[in-house]
Amino acid sequence: MSRSPGPRLALAALLLTTALAACSKDDPPPTTVTFGHGVASGDPLADRVILWTHVAPSRQEPVTLEWQVATSAAFTTLAASGAATTSAAADYTAKVDVTGLAAGTTYWYRFRHGDQVSP
Repeated sequence: MSRSPGPRLALAALLLTTALAACSKDDPPPTTVTFGHGVASGDPLADRVILWTHVAPSRQEPVTLEWQVATSAAFTTLAASGAATTSAAADYTAKVDVTGLAAGTTYWYRFRHGDQVSP
């Protein structure tokens, strides 16, 4: 007695069709950003500092930036890191209050979005 592949074949066809529909050639490319204004820091205290940057996104939509604070210019050891989201409502400016830093220590900082890294 042979078994009909009907339900399994239908399920496989449905999954394949759904997966193909999700990767249309008409999908827009991922949003990229330009760090045209660099980065800045200010309002330092013994254990914290405020970092900020401004980005120009390729599309007008909210952008999540990764921020990093390191103990060397190579960013091999991070002292702090996180994410900040910005949008047109904030003129694509991101501001972060970095805490937990050690007094009397030199730090390097940057923002990232995908392959783009701030100066």
